[in-house]
Amino acid sequence: MLGQFTRFGQNYKAAMVRGHGSFAVGQMLEEAYQWTSSLEASYKTLYLRRLLSPRDTGEGGGKW
Repeated sequence: MLGQFTRFGQNYKAAMVRGHGSFAVGQMLEEAYQWTSSLEASYKTLYLRRLLSPRDTGEGGGKW
């Protein structure tokens, strides 16, 4: 898995891996922490949005 993430890290700074959580790269530990924190906050927001909103409301949101 590390080899796959190393290749992935050439184009992206962070990734979410099902069953493992988030991984991030940065020049310093603080930068990687910032990326992973931002990614986790974004996923939490998406998760809560999906829990709270009806899926088929006809409001143009469509299905997930």
